[in-house]
Amino acid sequence: MNKIIFWTMAAMAFLLASCAGEEEVTTPADSLKGKPINVDVLVSDIKTRAGYDTDNLPTKFYLTIDQNDTEYDYTNVVMKYEEGKWVAYASDDAGAAKKEMIWANATGTITVQAATFSLSDESTPLNALTDQSTADGIKASDHLYYSSNAVKPSENGTISIPFDHIMSKLEIKVTLRTQYGASEKNPITSAIAFGSATSATYSHAGETPWSNYNSAVSNISLCPSGSYSAAERTATYEAILIPQTIDANTFGVKVKIGDKTYTWKSANAVTFEGGMKYTLDLTLGKDELTLNTISVSSWNEKTVTGLNAEHIPYVTFTAESEQTFTFSISANFATALGENEYFEYSVGGGEWTQFKTTVDNIKFGGTLGSLRLRGKSSKGTALNSGSGCSRIKFTTANSPVDCTGDIRTLIDYENYADVSTADAKFCSLFYQNTELRTAPKLPATTLANYCYREMFTYCTALTTAPELPAKTLAEYCYCLMFSGCTALTTAPALPAKSLAKSCYFQMFNGCTALTMAPTLPAETLAFGCYQGMFSGCTALETAPALPATKLAVSCYQGMFSNCTALSTAPALPAETLAIGCYQGMFSGCTALETAPALPAETLAEYCYAQMFSGCSALETAPKLPATTLANYCYREMFTYCTALTTAPTLPAETLASFCYQGMFSGCSALTTAPELPADTLAFGCYNEMFSGCTALSSVTMLATDVSAEMCLENWLYEAGTYVQVSPTLTLYNSKVYNEIMELQNNGCNYLPEIWRYKIRYKYQ
Repeated sequence: MNKIIFWTMAAMAFLLASCAGEEEVTTPADSLKGKPINVDVLVSDIKTRAGYDTDNLPTKFYLTIDQNDTEYDYTNVVMKYEEGKWVAYASDDAGAAKKEMIWANATGTITVQAATFSLSDESTPLNALTDQSTADGIKASDHLYYSSNAVKPSENGTISIPFDHIMSKLEIKVTLRTQYGASEKNPITSAIAFGSATSATYSHAGETPWSNYNSAVSNISLCPSGSYSAAERTATYEAILIPQTIDANTFGVKVKIGDKTYTWKSANAVTFEGGMKYTLDLTLGKDELTLNTISVSSWNEKTVTGLNAEHIPYVTFTAESEQTFTFSISANFATALGENEYFEYSVGGGEWTQFKTTVDNIKFGGTLGSLRLRGKSSKGTALNSGSGCSRIKFTTANSPVDCTGDIRTLIDYENYADVSTADAKFCSLFYQNTELRTAPKLPATTLANYCYREMFTYCTALTTAPELPAKTLAEYCYCLMFSGCTALTTAPALPAKSLAKSCYFQMFNGCTALTMAPTLPAETLAFGCYQGMFSGCTALETAPALPATKLAVSCYQGMFSNCTALSTAPALPAETLAIGCYQGMFSGCTALETAPALPAETLAEYCYAQMFSGCSALETAPKLPATTLANYCYREMFTYCTALTTAPTLPAETLASFCYQGMFSGCSALTTAPELPADTLAFGCYNEMFSGCTALSSVTMLATDVSAEMCLENWLYEAGTYVQVSPTLTLYNSKVYNEIMELQNNGCNYLPEIWRYKIRYKYQ
């Protein structure tokens, strides 16, 4: 495995924690082998003096190259910037010789892999100095890192390394009121930031949060970053902080003029994020230091102001190697965009490009940097779940893309936190996007009908689902949302108690890596709400509790169908059923050994139809106490339950059309059928009821009226064929037998020959 790993001098305490993604880069063997490895460094246009020389570059870092060729492997090479170029040294020692690095002559194909960083378990954590009163103190506190997972050498063998900030920047602007006079008379002699950290918050590019760090805001002496403006009576100070959350009532600033100290303290907790700049605009007057505004920005991005300001979390796509972005906007949706509605994209922190129709073949990723997307579109990216959907595609294979940011920035990026989401839809936005590895945030709590329908369907690289905090759902809102996401291992929490029509319809259908289902707290269900929700989740071993007692049409239909690892079913406490409520709920669950209790005595059409069909490990059926049936209520309920040896008692005396149709069809281990006490049969009631029950040795059917159409059609077809002696059929009396045989002779398949040899009658 060939890999290139970079880190800055200040990050020497880091261990390489995780490797993610790799890309095979093919280069002509004759053009690279034996040639020098040149190194170039890229740094975003970041306006800070911390850690850079006059060319705005890091001054030193370390490099390791492994080419699977001992002669051409380079470990902990020191890279120093000298006379306008990067020079390799064997070590930090004074007088160490320069080192020439050569591309291995054994191959022209290299594999490049890079690692993310986390703090080591060593006692020395990453540090932000307490004394940052000088530029050197700031420089020593600033740290860069390399976040790309693939580096592609140019034709001349040059590797370009994109560095970015890992720390937070704090800037303090203090304006003195008139009574303090000019700076030469009343200079600020010192400025200090203080606070008490509660937790590290660094999560740039999805990295692991810090768990070991120095207190970044503990009486840090700030550095003057500009000359005092006598005209504006303003002084500016700065410091570098470790990203973290500071407790409420602990973070603040002290400035000193002469012997007097003035203090401002935040009443709220304050969070500093990596790669962000925080500017506090303060006024000193009337013996009081007061806050005017807090503004937050990326160090190369426009500032957002306000006391509760935070950087705008644009939908951002990051690829480890070069990728191609296409945003297909349907004609219907483009027409529906208002006069002042549009989308914009930016690559590598560059200018924003506005568009209202499809844009394609936009290059980003690798050394090109991330692609950011934002919008002004009240309808999101879709009109409906059909032809009005827009789609984002990445057309370069084997180049995974991570997505961050808030989806609401596509509705109104300037007011995303407060924007209305009631009419915003993102149907099919990433449909069949096989390169998407992570999803944007979906924090909306007010949803539109169909809002996230098929949003990530067949995103086969998606490993983590976004949080879904909405507690009141809309029709079809999560329908098919993650269907076919075969890499998804964990489902998001689903706290909603107010459901809507088909809200979770096939939401995780075909998520073959999903091992655990979320809690489902709703007690009142809606039409088709859980229909097919986990169908085909072949790794799902445990079902969530289902506390609902108020069911709805098709509410659980096919919910766990073909969940072949599911061994235990949840309790089903409802006593009043709805049409199709449990239809096919556990069909194809081949590991299910025990069925839940089914206490309901009032049934509904199709309520238990196919409920355990194909559950080949099911040995025992639940009690079925209902005495009044509904059309198709038990249709194919236990079809092909090949381990079922005993059927439940069936006390019903009032039947309905096709109520028992195919109920035990294919139950090849069933030896004895339940007694069938109903006096009058219904249309198709016993149709195919025991067909294929090859081990069945006896049946008792006590009806006196068998005139209903198809009531006994194929009910014993191929039943009892593996019994060593002729099976026994018990009927009410000989008159019933004669009527059955008359119907048999008229073309009905009511009584196979094997069942005619041992006829018993309850009454002669």
